[in-house]
Amino acid sequence: MENIGIILKNRREELGYSLEDVSIKTKLSTIQLNAIEEGNIQFFKDDLSYLSYFVRYYANALDLNYDELRDSLDETINEFTHTMSVTQIQKNEDINNNIQNRVKKSVVPTKVKKSKGLDLKSFGLVSFVIIISGLLVFAFFTKILPMIQDAQDPINKPEVIVRPQDENDTETETKEPEKKPEETAKKVVIKKIDAKNYEVSGFKPGENVVFDLKIANASWIEVYENTKRMANPVPKVYQPNEEVKVIVQPQKDTFVEILFGYAQGNGLTIDGETVEVDESVSGLAGKAKLNFKFVEE
Repeated sequence: MENIGIILKNRREELGYSLEDVSIKTKLSTIQLNAIEEGNIQFFKDDLSYLSYFVRYYANALDLNYDELRDSLDETINEFTHTMSVTQIQKNEDINNNIQNRVKKSVVPTKVKKSKGLDLKSFGLVSFVIIISGLLVFAFFTKILPMIQDAQDPINKPEVIVRPQDENDTETETKEPEKKPEETAKKVVIKKIDAKNYEVSGFKPGENVVFDLKIANASWIEVYENTKRMANPVPKVYQPNEEVKVIVQPQKDTFVEILFGYAQGNGLTIDGETVEVDESVSGLAGKAKLNFKFVEE
């Protein structure tokens, strides 16, 4: 990576370009360009899949043949990825070992107490209680219960008087409450402004709206809400047929940006409604950005 950076830096200085000049040509920041020239691959650890694109743009801006740099760059990226994987595995092993050591230290052997057998005194007391309880139950059923039943049996039962039904009496009918017609679910309306900009209406403010991205070709995906990068979905390269959903709770003028590292063949829906992506974007074998603004009807 350092050799690539030296080649690019020497060529830039040979052409008399400053980093700011190259930044305007490539749309890359001067910080990114400086990291490339210094061979600082650690700077791109979160955007590693984009590094080859960055170097290509830089080389093209300086009229250099990118293919001459490709093999060296690929080898550098592969070595860096392998190093990161080995480091992560070692960290995981250290964490597991620490957990096992803590568990071993925290385990305290417990002593099992032997229960003492039932002694004669306890047995005699239990037997006495059982006998007394039996006598009380016998006395209740033979003496007390018949007395209670005799007291409740009246000598003369009162006559039951039935009032004849009046002919003018009418039965009252209970009316079931009228069912209100169910409200039909509103559908979002997607209006195309130009190839990259859309307006979305027909949503309920504060309720979930789901962007469902249809990945046909592997692509980097990155989503912003009101210029702030969203943590979900995670910015990374997604493979074909991998599920990518973006859930927002929009208000009026909420702005959503979706960045594709590779736009060709990929598409999306909003709450089940298909977004008609312009052919100039859907057929693009490279980066593309789609913008969605939520507006009132």
